[in-house]
Amino acid sequence: VQAVFSVNYPEEIPVPLPTTVETFLRAHEPCLFSYTMFRQEFTPGVLLEAFAHLCEEFPRAGLLIAGPREVPPAITALIKHWRLESKVFISGNLAHNEFLTAVQRSDVFIRTPVSDGLCASVIEALNLGVPVVAVENGMRPASVITYYPPEVPILLATMRRVLRNLDQVRSQVQSPNVSGNLDAEVSLLLSVASGES
Repeated sequence: VQAVFSVNYPEEIPVPLPTTVETFLRAHEPCLFSYTMFRQEFTPGVLLEAFAHLCEEFPRAGLLIAGPREVPPAITALIKHWRLESKVFISGNLAHNEFLTAVQRSDVFIRTPVSDGLCASVIEALNLGVPVVAVENGMRPASVITYYPPEVPILLATMRRVLRNLDQVRSQVQSPNVSGNLDAEVSLLLSVASGES
């Protein structure tokens, strides 16, 4: 199945990031980035707990989360429970060129939902040369480092392995063979908007 995805977006990157995001990225190394909705299928609790344990080995690590700006009380409670207040930053939604810039500035891109198909953000991260850790869904591109099942010990072990060998992992990132099918993407969006699909 051909992904309805285009590599021909007109944004030029890098672009200046919001000050809060820039400050966070400068303060943490390594920095992980995830687009996360605070819903069950994104397993945010698994991500936060695994990251908390990762920080025991990488105390300067940071986790930048893009997505909804409103954070459910349960997620705030988990961040406090794991003492991640200074290590996790939730930026809210970013403009697409800001999103790509943040991905490019990060060391690893994390993708946690199983039901996201051939995900555009995964393809974008790989095209930018950024290693991707993603839960296995049967459709991940070749150089994605996958984990399954979506449980804390499995994600933690995967992230540890990647960060311990980051230079090697980065050198093995492959851009997926995805054509610049902007016409197909536009056609799909127009058909959805008109109720044809």
